[in-house]
Amino acid sequence: MIFPHEKACEKVILYKIAKKQKTMLKIGARYGLNDYRTVRISQELDKLITKYQELNFSKSVQQHQV
Repeated sequence: MIFPHEKACEKVILYKIAKKQKTMLKIGARYGLNDYRTVRISQELDKLITKYQELNFSKSVQQHQV
């Protein structure tokens, strides 16, 4: 069962991912892909994507248990 707060949380994470991607592209274009600022933002983006994947994995497991 998917609860409304889970759907809202998913939307927030997706929004943060999109925003972080835009930031990373801007920083990467300005300073280069190997610059520490770009790498740091890329790592932050990775964490958000992992969080999103974990959320969807747990939803998937819950759906298969029902």
